[in-house]
Amino acid sequence: KKDHSMATFFTLIMIISGSITFMIKGQLNLFNIIFPTMSFIGYKILLHEKINVKYTMNTLFIFFYILFYVKYFSVIPDFFYRPGFDEDFLVGSSSNAIPIALNTTLYSYMILNYFYKNNAEKSIVIISIINLLLNFIQQGRGGILMGTVLFFLAIYNYTPNTIRKLKYPLAFIGLFIIVQLFIIVSSSPIFNSGLTIDDYSVLEEVRIVAQILFFQQLTLDNFFFGYTEGTLFVAKGELLTYTHNSFLDFWNHYNLLSLFILLYLIIYRFVKKDIFYFPIYYLIPFLIYANLESIFLTNFRDVFIYLVLFVKRDSIIQS
Repeated sequence: KKDHSMATFFTLIMIISGSITFMIKGQLNLFNIIFPTMSFIGYKILLHEKINVKYTMNTLFIFFYILFYVKYFSVIPDFFYRPGFDEDFLVGSSSNAIPIALNTTLYSYMILNYFYKNNAEKSIVIISIINLLLNFIQQGRGGILMGTVLFFLAIYNYTPNTIRKLKYPLAFIGLFIIVQLFIIVSSSPIFNSGLTIDDYSVLEEVRIVAQILFFQQLTLDNFFFGYTEGTLFVAKGELLTYTHNSFLDFWNHYNLLSLFILLYLIIYRFVKKDIFYFPIYYLIPFLIYANLESIFLTNFRDVFIYLVLFVKRDSIIQS
């Protein structure tokens, strides 16, 4: 059956915008063309092929746990207090790669399991618990937040009727846990070598500073098409060529019109949620993480965002 989604339109917009932006800037990042093309091809393949991902994904997580234990968790001096410890546990990667790998892979697993009805809900709950624990030990606040969101999503998919009955108490508990984790990680001397809550300012966060600088440095020359490749955003001594925000970087890689189209598609997804295959709450982890890390649009993970954003109820998966 013909796919009536807007996936083709969105992909063409990115390819055309990436090409026009190249001509305007005189710079070409081939990934801005390759990733949307391959995401669209992957989307079409997943749409028409029945795949059982349960055992493959479970095996992948076992590999992750072994790798991260050997290279990081077995060598850290303490689970919670480790001032001065070098977090660059892999060449070219800090320990923030751990929550990104665990959370985005689990999110992809959830999407594929729901799409193909692989009955992996129990495995996903167990993995979400382990991931949340490892995120907490790694201490990245973005990782903890996403790990908590995915944990509740996994629980909901495993026992939806129970969750519906207890949705308000659980929502309160979830919010309480998230707030407490942020307070602990941000202000406790155990976690931050003597910092108190009085010393902490959200405006000093690298993510916030980079995004503020993105807007402060806009001019008429770069407002529509974004900055040239390699533009630095200096945040607390870090030299960044990205903003820790997938939407701002999408604007930067393509143009402002493309960002408006993306935002329109997301709003349309909420307004017309009943015609789409995935429940709207499957979009929430993407929206949260996209505002914390530059890991979507464009990236190899985008194929899974395509599924959540574009697949409609009348789509047919051919076995």
